[in-house]
Amino acid sequence: MSDINGKELVNFMENINNILFSISDNNDKIKNLLNLAIDLTFSDGGTIYLIEEQANEKRLVITFTKNKSINFEFFVGHTIPINKISIAGFSALTGETIIINNINEIPQNHPYRQFSFFDKSLNYKTNNTIAIPLKDSNNNIIGVFQLVNKLSNQSEYNQTDIQASLLLSNLVAMIIEKVNLQKNYQNSILSLQKLFSSMFDWMRFTVNKISEAIIMTQGKFIEYSYPSSSKILNLCDGLYILDKQIQLSYVTFTPFVLCMLHFQSLDMIHIEEISKLFEKETRRHDIIIKEDKYFALVFYNATSDNIDTILRRYKKVVIEYINQKRLYQTEIKYGFIQFDPNKPNQTAESLFEDAKNKININFLP
Repeated sequence: MSDINGKELVNFMENINNILFSISDNNDKIKNLLNLAIDLTFSDGGTIYLIEEQANEKRLVITFTKNKSINFEFFVGHTIPINKISIAGFSALTGETIIINNINEIPQNHPYRQFSFFDKSLNYKTNNTIAIPLKDSNNNIIGVFQLVNKLSNQSEYNQTDIQASLLLSNLVAMIIEKVNLQKNYQNSILSLQKLFSSMFDWMRFTVNKISEAIIMTQGKFIEYSYPSSSKILNLCDGLYILDKQIQLSYVTFTPFVLCMLHFQSLDMIHIEEISKLFEKETRRHDIIIKEDKYFALVFYNATSDNIDTILRRYKKVVIEYINQKRLYQTEIKYGFIQFDPNKPNQTAESLFEDAKNKININFLP
């Protein structure tokens, strides 16, 4: 490509267009752009180094390589330092484009010199080279694009070779930056997912611990607040405890359900016996208030959605008792109201009366 003509320029642009828009894989695009640069400049080979941080040190990593004379690909992954010992390292360090047409003439005291490790390892001789720093859109150096050993009769790299190499290396840099942005985006998403997952686990753990603490507090509250060893409270004591429950629920932001049962057709002897059955069924952190033929059951951390499930065990013991005593004409109705921690100024008396007013549901099947 020493003396490029119009047809060659058209072919050159078509090749670039095909690489950029017909190949989907970014690695394949980079490999094809490197091959195109080697062919256009009549070079024997080329290498693309990318900067990576390893053990807290930034190094040049051989990431893509091609050579017509030797198999250089087993050096992929090999690293060299970013310093003035090598031409590629010097280009990465300074951001300068370097063109050398006779490496043997580099003086010993020159700022850079040929890194002879690969030549000695492969019995290869590097005569001339172009090294171009790869820069992203923010002008950060992300790697080096290097071509070696021009093979044409005109054995020196000329201005046309340099211009073509600069164009192709810029395209390589653009693709690499795109890949890095995608990786960073994916890593950011993964990091966010891990962060949210950790936060969720922590929140779930915290909520569980808080819930355990609240239930324990609730149990202790009932235990220390009850005026007697019996779990069945009279109206006066019951309303006092219910007021305390309301205050606690405002603090812990925990709902409860007050369920009111009316045993309207039973005499007091049977109601007292049912009281003892209810006492056995009641959880440590629930409250039972008895007023004449009314029972107020306060179910802590319950809602109107699960009240029917909670009441099943009470229905079971009542049905067994009625069948045992053959009280087949017994009529029991109930109603309930849910305490809402968002609603201010609720009192035990108001909840008690509201629950009474809701009594219109048959308790027995």
